[in-house]
Amino acid sequence: MKKLFHSTTVLASLVLLTSLFISCSKKTELKPVSFKQLEVKKDNVTVCVDPRTEILLIASRLAEVSFFANHDMDSDAYVNGIDKIMEKQKNHEFIKFLKSMTKNYKGGIYQLLTLSKYISEDFTEINFTKKTVPAEIEALCKNLDTKKFITLLNDFVNASNLSRVWLLYESFMKANLFDVSDFYDKYPNVTRWISEYFFDSSTKQNFTVHVSPIMNYYHILTPYYTSDGVNNFFICQSPGLNKVNNFSDINLAITMCESFYITYLREHYESFKNYIEKMMNDWAVKNNYTEKMQDFNYIGYATDWISYVTIINYIEKFSPEDSKELYISSIESSLPVEDLISLKDVFKYYDENRADYPTMESFLNNYLADYLAKLN
Repeated sequence: MKKLFHSTTVLASLVLLTSLFISCSKKTELKPVSFKQLEVKKDNVTVCVDPRTEILLIASRLAEVSFFANHDMDSDAYVNGIDKIMEKQKNHEFIKFLKSMTKNYKGGIYQLLTLSKYISEDFTEINFTKKTVPAEIEALCKNLDTKKFITLLNDFVNASNLSRVWLLYESFMKANLFDVSDFYDKYPNVTRWISEYFFDSSTKQNFTVHVSPIMNYYHILTPYYTSDGVNNFFICQSPGLNKVNNFSDINLAITMCESFYITYLREHYESFKNYIEKMMNDWAVKNNYTEKMQDFNYIGYATDWISYVTIINYIEKFSPEDSKELYISSIESSLPVEDLISLKDVFKYYDENRADYPTMESFLNNYLADYLAKLN
């Protein structure tokens, strides 16, 4: 009788433990969400509305992240509609988490946009941990509780019924896609120039453009990255940008230059550190800029300035003859340090010696680093 009682007790305990395990598993199980893919693809340019990026943009607006909270597109039909539909979600735990996550963050907004590519398409996984945060988003996600982030994000997407909202605005988003795609068709030289000027013929480049009115008439780069031998550029852009702010092919080409340089300088900063910091410190003294600068600031400013020097090559090759001088003069006048203007001759040397320097990276590593070191 004791044996029977003992066996029954053990069996009951096993059943209880099993039920508890199943219950706990169900509590942590995330519900996959599917969205219809919206994109226009031509050659190596894909204009799209990526659900992961768009939902982070929507959440950022709800969390009142400064860049997305109040802007010139508040009257836009899509922005207005999203605001009304999502009003009840302002107190969702994910929005509170996002507010806390970005509260003391002082880096570029591009890191928030870059984060989207690490989220699975069904919103159930994030493919890095607290110990393996990618360098390109480290400033934003250094101590990120990834499990909590993806759990709350998944619940936010489901609780908001965003997949149905997606269907509601599908025609609106498609119209924006075709509008932006036409803009890229108008200036095919931009992506062609990036491919030919920065890389050699053996590599392939893909350009992806996420379109959203929440971008507030701006376009923001994310650092380019190489995957399976392909160089990938990802830009977030407002659909009305080219119409309202006279956005041109030169602006677009500068943005893509910045995408290249911000990745390169992050990986090779030590080789250019002395020159960049001396240049930046001279500029800061000249302009009474007293705010303490960190490496991120140096890289950010250096990225902008070297992109402006580089774009002179694009202007010389593709701008109308009667406009070239004006465009180049405008670029040169926007450079804050005279030393930067002299660098245009250095990049001209690169263009004339591609047999020795087949890629921009080989030129920067083997020529420019030594050239700048001698100046110091």
